[in-house]
Amino acid sequence: MFQALNHNIRCLMYYFTDDIHLGLTNARRAKALASTSAFPGAKKSMEAFEAYVEVGQILTGLSIEEPIKSLELKFEKQPLLPKLVIAWGLMNGYQQQKELLKSKKMIEFCELNAPHCTLLIKPIKAIQEEINFA
Repeated sequence: MFQALNHNIRCLMYYFTDDIHLGLTNARRAKALASTSAFPGAKKSMEAFEAYVEVGQILTGLSIEEPIKSLELKFEKQPLLPKLVIAWGLMNGYQQQKELLKSKKMIEFCELNAPHCTLLIKPIKAIQEEINFA
């Protein structure tokens, strides 16, 4: 599980910086490493690792509809930190689907629960544009 955490942290760093494809690769590695764990709380952790893979699928455009459905189910069950990442992923997916009201709800959730984490209220395209512009 500790090896999975390393890849999970890298996944989030890449999602929020410069390489969402590398982030998805790390999310998949984390999920694979976590699947062998059998400690208390492993199931909840596995759901979070799965969610990070699904967020990556949305961000890369590999898949939109299925990950959104799955993340909507996971959203209420997760603790705050994974829930914030799920909300950000859903916000991006909803924007791609032009469901702006749903997207706005996810932005509001992030603003309420992490008001100083401005990356959580920006779509991935805006983050990439800032990085490429700098």
